[in-house]
Amino acid sequence: MFGFGMSKSQEKASIELIKKNPDAIFTINNPTREMKILAIAGDADIIDAIDHVTDDMKLEAIRINPNIIFDIEEPSYNMQLEAVKKDGNVIRFIDSPNKEIQYNAIKNDPFSVFLIKKPVEGIYDNAINFMERYSKEELADKFKAIFQYSNSFISTEKFINNINTIPDEMKKFILNVNNVSNYNSNNLNYEMKLLAVKINGEAIKYINNPTDEIKLAAVKNNGLSIQFINKTTNEMKLEAVKSKGDAIRYIENPSNEMKLEAVKNNGYAIRFIDNPADNIKLAAVKSRGEAIQYVENPTDEMKLEAVKNNGRAIRFIDKLTDEMKLEAVKSEGDAIQYIKNPTNEMKLEAVKNNGYAIEYIKEPTDEVKLAAVKSKGFSIRYIKEPTEEMKLEAVKNDGLAIQHINEPTDKMKLEAVKNNGWAIDFIKEPTDEIKSESIKSQLRDIRENKIFIFQIDKPTDEMKLEAVKNNGLFLKYIDNPTDEMKREAVKNNVKAIRYIDNPDNNIQLTAIEKEPRAINYMKTIPAEDVQAIAVKQDRSLLETLYNPSHKIFDLITNKVNHNNIIKNNM
Repeated sequence: MFGFGMSKSQEKASIELIKKNPDAIFTINNPTREMKILAIAGDADIIDAIDHVTDDMKLEAIRINPNIIFDIEEPSYNMQLEAVKKDGNVIRFIDSPNKEIQYNAIKNDPFSVFLIKKPVEGIYDNAINFMERYSKEELADKFKAIFQYSNSFISTEKFINNINTIPDEMKKFILNVNNVSNYNSNNLNYEMKLLAVKINGEAIKYINNPTDEIKLAAVKNNGLSIQFINKTTNEMKLEAVKSKGDAIRYIENPSNEMKLEAVKNNGYAIRFIDNPADNIKLAAVKSRGEAIQYVENPTDEMKLEAVKNNGRAIRFIDKLTDEMKLEAVKSEGDAIQYIKNPTNEMKLEAVKNNGYAIEYIKEPTDEVKLAAVKSKGFSIRYIKEPTEEMKLEAVKNDGLAIQHINEPTDKMKLEAVKNNGWAIDFIKEPTDEIKSESIKSQLRDIRENKIFIFQIDKPTDEMKLEAVKNNGLFLKYIDNPTDEMKREAVKNNVKAIRYIDNPDNNIQLTAIEKEPRAINYMKTIPAEDVQAIAVKQDRSLLETLYNPSHKIFDLITNKVNHNNIIKNNM
């Protein structure tokens, strides 16, 4: 469905713009439902500024980006449920989630159990069962990540002691390391205090009388934690600025070595250094070119190094040499907009770096124009009266550039769809050869993940099938998938079965033959025979089943032939 009064190309361009910048919706008159959903998915704060936003739209936006549940005022139960089904970790944004929401969260990601504020009875046991699908190494990595990035952590001895695959040292780690701010430091032994600051340096502000070892570990993790430390040594100061250059602001009378390490880490740290020496200034601009704006009386060497690092730094520099200008556009082509009267060489290097830089070039030569479209085909929109060669090179580089070409030849049309199958939308009366090449290109782009099925307006069945063959999880973006699509999706990734309502026995069998634990991904309780086959292959799955029947136990004891079950379901 096209937008209100928009052409297909205008609507497509508007949608792409909103994907990049949700605020772009405010520049569009009468945005379509899809545009509103995409804008909300990008920034939920937009909801209050858009007219006629329904709960259904919010739900669709959550399916695209479940994290927006945090910004939706009083989300409905369905919104909460959909959010945790998409990303279990968003449960941290939901107040008082009930058992179903908690269960669906940990089913999506069992480690989200640590983010539940009021876990219901049995939820840890469920999480344990789902965690069993991870290896010992994967579990260790997961728990380390949780402590590194989460400010709070809930754990129980029962939970830890029931995970047999976790090594003893990891159990101790999980049991004892909590958000240290929740504890009186007297409740933590020395080992735990040290571990806490290694995970989060700023935890030192909650530790009374930390030792030098703890202080040093804290600043190594986060240099800015030095602001919470009394009586720092030179070693601590040096490690702090190596970790975070800006930590220099909290150090009185830093040494030249400290200053140098600070700007190497972050050139902008020079803002906090009084009367820096030339070697400090030079190191700063080598680290962050635009730090030159904070450098007084920079030398030509400093200026040159600044523009080599970031061409746009040129706008902060007076008395430029031609060498500086040339290096600037080699680094960032659009830096040419800050150069008065650039030479043809500068223009050429600018568009080679970034074809769109031609927008800032007055009276470009044909050589510059050609180099621009070879770099960025879409830059042809800035070129007046392009030659046939320019047009052809433009569509070879970017097939969609054909929309900016008047009266393209058949050769241009063919090259355009070879590059981008969707360029056919901008071609009037395409020949059969062009149509055929367009389909080939579209399928190729889907296979190569250059475009995703959810980005395609009205995809064909062939596109849908190609998409799920390439990534089974894309099944969630396909309405009314055929049995073949479902089967291919599950073959590619058994987790795709979670997006199938009431999968038949054949699809269930396809999933569990690939991975027995697929029974944990199914929306509905799998068929009894399917459960039996899965448990036969992996008896630990018995713990994850609800009310397993006698048939399953009979099968485990070889009273039922599971090969006959498969045969009867084929």
